[in-house]
Amino acid sequence: MKTALVLCGGGSLGAAQVGMAQVLLERGLRPDFIVGVSAGALNGAFLASGVDAVTLAHMAALWSRAPSPGCSK
Repeated sequence: MKTALVLCGGGSLGAAQVGMAQVLLERGLRPDFIVGVSAGALNGAFLASGVDAVTLAHMAALWSRAPSPGCSK
């Protein structure tokens, strides 16, 4: 049996995807296939490259600085 991880697009979902990936990595779970669109494609590329916990923490920090849709500064 093969396992696929499907990551959808949407800027704010990128942060949630990184949090989910951190939990998967902590539990030693690695998907056989990764498919993503937009923000999911960016996260999927990093995940497919075999990231570690430190890299995921950096990714989470980057996503936390991303502006939310509809907000202006």
